[in-house]
Amino acid sequence: MNNDEHSQFEERQTPVRENMPWIKTAWQLERIGFLVLGLFLLYALLGGFSQGWLSDATYLNDETSTQITYEKYLRSDTESPLIIAYPYKNEKTDHIILKGIFVNEYDIINVSPESAVVHRSPGMLIIYPNNPDYANTGGVQLTLKPRQYGIYSLSVSANNDAPFVFKQTVFP
Repeated sequence: MNNDEHSQFEERQTPVRENMPWIKTAWQLERIGFLVLGLFLLYALLGGFSQGWLSDATYLNDETSTQITYEKYLRSDTESPLIIAYPYKNEKTDHIILKGIFVNEYDIINVSPESAVVHRSPGMLIIYPNNPDYANTGGVQLTLKPRQYGIYSLSVSANNDAPFVFKQTVFP
């Protein structure tokens, strides 16, 4: 068979009968599939599933209030930092209150500073950081590990400031 006589888009009868409309549809679906796969990979590389530009979040309502740094998206069974910085008042009375179902669904792997005292009850976690004054800012870093996937909300307030409520999505 001479290839110069036939276009690649013409139906051929030998060795197998081809149906070009179906073949063109399959090619289009293949291109769409590659595009969707590429967008999915780009989303993952940018941090759509954890540890990246889309996942990293910092909340600060004003310079004299609590600052919270966390990941919006997290994979199940991985450790994630939650950093809470607040205006320092008094080493003995400073406290951070965490409320929500988040508290019951996460394991605390590490608390920094190590001198922090943690009181846990269903739906509430109170932390007394017991850290000295560092440039008029107190703080605590929690390393958390979710027990299962889902969407969890957490309310954080330091020294009776207005609470900040945020959500964290945990993927399987």
